[in-house]
Amino acid sequence: ASHVAVLRLSELVGRAGVRYFADFGADPLVTSIVDDTRDLSPGALFVCMPSATRDTHQFLAQAKDAGAVASVAHDPEAGQLAKSLGLPVVGFVHEGQVFNWPSLSRVLWRPE
Repeated sequence: ASHVAVLRLSELVGRAGVRYFADFGADPLVTSIVDDTRDLSPGALFVCMPSATRDTHQFLAQAKDAGAVASVAHDPEAGQLAKSLGLPVVGFVHEGQVFNWPSLSRVLWRPE
């Protein structure tokens, strides 16, 4: 069995052991990590994944409306957009990979 930890955004990112830059805003509690607004529930960290076919940052407003409490952006303009919507934003320093899902996921999901 496993359970989901509920952590402040700064704690989640800090524990993941990845290099980042961030505006934590009010440092919200994060309950899940999602990259699709259709899977989003209140408390989610919404990850804008780079795509060759679309700008996933266009979903930031929809994500916020669906309950996202923070976002991961992959370029400075997107970070500004997130902040303008009132979403705390995290960007990761790219070191051969776009986004380190396992590092963040391991922090939230803990075996019992």
